[in-house]
Amino acid sequence: MLSYESVYNAPVDKLDAAVEAWTEQITKLKTLSEDMDESVVRATRNSGWSGPAAETAISFIDETAKEFTDAIAEATGIRDILREACDAIRRARDRLREIAEVEAPKLGLKVSPTGEVEADSWIPGSDWWNEEEIERISKEIERARVAATEADDSAAAALARNVNEEHDFNAPTYTSLADAEAKISEGRFSDAEKFMFEEMMRNVRGEDIKNMRENTENWYSTPEALLDFFNKVKADSDWDHKPILEDKFGLETANEYMFKIPGDPKGRSLSYDAWSNIHYGYVGMAAGIDEDLLMQAGSLNFGPFGRDDPGDQITMRAGIELYKKYGENLTQEQFHQEIMKMVDEMEAKGVDQVKPWKPTRGATS
Repeated sequence: MLSYESVYNAPVDKLDAAVEAWTEQITKLKTLSEDMDESVVRATRNSGWSGPAAETAISFIDETAKEFTDAIAEATGIRDILREACDAIRRARDRLREIAEVEAPKLGLKVSPTGEVEADSWIPGSDWWNEEEIERISKEIERARVAATEADDSAAAALARNVNEEHDFNAPTYTSLADAEAKISEGRFSDAEKFMFEEMMRNVRGEDIKNMRENTENWYSTPEALLDFFNKVKADSDWDHKPILEDKFGLETANEYMFKIPGDPKGRSLSYDAWSNIHYGYVGMAAGIDEDLLMQAGSLNFGPFGRDDPGDQITMRAGIELYKKYGENLTQEQFHQEIMKMVDEMEAKGVDQVKPWKPTRGATS
């Protein structure tokens, strides 16, 4: 996440200058395009010139004219993305300054250069007496930082995608930060789904599960198998995938933890923590652990859950049913189909891990 200092001191004037420079460039390109059309394209087509050489020349001229059109579209896309990002970062900067210079002092608080909020008093215990207001102001500061960070990330992704040809101009892929944010989120869903499928297939055929399965076949070695399994799935262990996904996708802000489902007509999103729960149920069954015990362990906050709620139960059960239905012969297509059935069930039961996906800013469509 962008630091307090970087947002508070954001160089929006320089961004404004960049936006203005691109606007001027667009005007120049439009003038050149109009001149090209009038003095070259029309003149050549109306000249009566014919034959192979004429066809080659006209084809080249048409391609050149198209490059001007594409250049205008690409430059406009860059300008619009920069302008939207600049506006969002300016709002965040102005909000931080309003908090630090107006709101906090009115409440007898002060904001440090690094964004920490404390009582503006020498009296011992002042922070404790002002704890509620300190927490509220701190959250307001975080909201502003989140807004700036999401604008910055979306702009970077949009510009990288829009300007993707070294020797050719193209119409922009993304025309707004919301468009970029949606595609980034959809990419996270697809990547997480592929990652988890491969992780499940690898682990279910690995030595760890093989040894656990052998141990669960005998009553005297079952406790050892259970201990080995729960040591693998407990928080921050090898099979707790939440921190892995956080690092993989650089998740920081609340909206980033909900992955937009590509091609979903309802426009839904699935929480990132569902994937580890599915893995838990699937490999747990492969290890020979009784499904009731797996479900009970989730209720006791073993495994990758951190808390027990209906969403966790559904996602864990989905993993169990995947193994019961397909065993180790599960395909990626079957995995996706069952995930979508799980999403439908979660939506029907109103669990928090499935929500309509919304960008942090207004979409263009």
